Amino acid sequence: MSRVPALALDPALRAALGLALAGVLFAAALPKLRRPREFARAVAGYELLPERAAPAVAAGLVAAELGLAGALVAALFGHAAGALPALGSAGLFALYAAAMAANLARGRGLADCGCSLGAPRPLSGALVARSAALALAALALALPPGARAWHPLDFATAAAGGLALFLLYAAGDTALANAARRARAAGAA
Repeated sequence: MSRVPALALDPALRAALGLALAGVLFAAALPKLRRPREFARAVAGYELLPERAAPAVAAGLVAAELGLAGALVAALFGHAAGALPALGSAGLFALYAAAMAANLARGRGLADCGCSLGAPRPLSGALVARSAALALAALALALPPGARAWHPLDFATAAAGGLALFLLYAAGDTALANAARRARAAGAA
């Protein structure tokens, strides 16, 4: 008889969380693929590395987002090395949170975080918290799956749950963008 780990994640919840995080990473990469120069400028704006390295680092970050999104989905179907995609995603989200927090701690509230490349979104504690929460969610995904067998309805549950979690993230992200827009409009008035 196999022993169930003390901390395990229900397989359907694990799949829903993996799909949602893959969606977040994929959605984050798309605008950066469309505007690589703009994203490289945003990376350089953090002033955490030499400016000449910004284009290569920016390209690497986009590749990491896309690669991790694919690896998270592959892991759900048993085609990836265990918890590595989840741990890699947690590391990337933690890197983003640390870069933002470092700039805020230095008193540098950048005009654009480089998160979405739409309307400029200034750095804020809320963006740091968002990235930290995503890192924690990815760490939870690294927990082993529970021993419960998959039921045919689990596929629908996981897909619907992943979509719901992604839409919840998107709604929160839109709220953060709208708050930044309102703050800019109030400052201009």
